[in-house]
Amino acid sequence: MKIIKTSQAPDISQGVSKQSFKNKIYKAIAPYIKGIYSDQSWEAIRKVWDVFDSMNLNWAMTNATYDNSVPPQNKAWRFEIIFVNKRGKEDSLTGIVTAHGAGTVEDPLLRYDITVVMG
Repeated sequence: MKIIKTSQAPDISQGVSKQSFKNKIYKAIAPYIKGIYSDQSWEAIRKVWDVFDSMNLNWAMTNATYDNSVPPQNKAWRFEIIFVNKRGKEDSLTGIVTAHGAGTVEDPLLRYDITVVMG
């Protein structure tokens, strides 16, 4: 995976423990994953990616899918972040951002809330 960094932000992904790294990311995205959203272009999800970029993370989206329900109940985006751990070794952090339907029975994703899980 080749990722080109464009931000001039300090690199927080060098020489850190995986848990510390996750905590920094969760803290940075917290304001953007609270509440219920209603838009057609996943603007709140895009804000999460914007935070990753502003943090100068070496990241990539690896997959994006709707669930198998008709109509879909959620959409999930999987990502991977490459970083250097506290032992100086390249490591990776994988995660999933999920938009959970909070709309109507006919259109569950008319409104949505967001969860982020990293491991």
